[in-house]
Amino acid sequence: NAKIWREKTTVRSRSYLKVGEVPERQIIEELLKEIERICKDSGVSIINLSPQEAKEESKGKKYKADLRIEGSTEGILSFLYKTETSKLLLKLDRLSVGPKDEQASVLRLEATVSVSIP
Repeated sequence: NAKIWREKTTVRSRSYLKVGEVPERQIIEELLKEIERICKDSGVSIINLSPQEAKEESKGKKYKADLRIEGSTEGILSFLYKTETSKLLLKLDRLSVGPKDEQASVLRLEATVSVSIP
């Protein structure tokens, strides 16, 4: 079952990014654009979005971006759902959610978002 999942996700990721044919700069741009699209669709505000250097892994390269957003509870939940179902196969490596202020009407989310390319 895990093998089938890995094969499906690898194929889905490859078809979207054209692994091996796309320059590294373009992969980073696609990661940032996808995060921006998800934030816009979720109705949350980006406070900070900054890419990190890509890191070599045993199964390919991992591209990361640090993200800080603010929004309603519904917006943050929508962001989390859309991140999980993104065609870019995004992963949240680090996640912290808390109230922006004492009223807690607005939440702040800080995360490291990544995508691994085989």
